[in-house]
Amino acid sequence: MAPNLRDQDGLTLLITAVRQNALDCAKSLLDVGADVDATAVPSPKLGGTALSSAVGAGNQAIIRLLWEAGARH
Repeated sequence: MAPNLRDQDGLTLLITAVRQNALDCAKSLLDVGADVDATAVPSPKLGGTALSSAVGAGNQAIIRLLWEAGARH
């Protein structure tokens, strides 16, 4: 599995999982090495990071998961 793949919009699998509030999927991606601080490309302003997505959604469980995994952005 390649946990840092991006979709056609430049979002990582982890960012997509977080945006869909898929806690178990986010855990699985982190377990196999997803980059917790990866930013969406080409524009971080449009997509940000998994943590910024979780904060925007107010998902406390995912915020905690990402912080515990070392997220800082």
